[in-house]
Amino acid sequence: MSVELVFIHGWGFDANFWNPLAALLPQFRQSRADLGFFGAPAEDIKSKTGTRVLIGHSLGFLHGLRSQRDWDGWIAINGFLRFASSTRNGCVVPQSLRAMRVALQSDPAKARRDFYQLIGAQPAIAGAPDLARLTAGLDELRDLDGNDILSSLDIPGLALAGRLDPLVPPAVSEELGQKAQGGGLAVHDEAGHLLPETEPSWCARLISQFVATYFD
Repeated sequence: MSVELVFIHGWGFDANFWNPLAALLPQFRQSRADLGFFGAPAEDIKSKTGTRVLIGHSLGFLHGLRSQRDWDGWIAINGFLRFASSTRNGCVVPQSLRAMRVALQSDPAKARRDFYQLIGAQPAIAGAPDLARLTAGLDELRDLDGNDILSSLDIPGLALAGRLDPLVPPAVSEELGQKAQGGGLAVHDEAGHLLPETEPSWCARLISQFVATYFD
């Protein structure tokens, strides 16, 4: 069976974020969405032939769920069911996200720098930042909730998390893992929020095992 991996990056990155991980998975067809935070967006991820597995990092996971519902499986890396919440499991309270949105408008460079510093990232992004799309991405983080979507999908899933993730609390990862039919949750004890960059071999091994289990 022909399996296609569809990669969708998170907030503040571009499609090149996937280079280290994608290079370790040459046995699969691959496509990538670019959410346009630093250049023209490219989201030609509509249904093609064969089996298609969503692989989303952080915001990219929820963005992929919202964009279409015909996935055959999903893998969330450093993912979450909701980002901002004051009453249920979330990564931040809504006030923190509002403050980040205000900071992005007043000093975009500092807002991005503070975010990268928080998650330990040093992205090499060539394009100029698109403030409107970055703001829209924060609005997605504010509004999206994947609970109902996942409940409506009868497909296998897998959640990958880093125990040292400064952005996604363990309870959030555990909740997502409970929703992952079959795959559950795998946690890297020494990694943070950038698993595809810092632990690409670990991610590639688990992705390959997931595909072999459910789609071979």
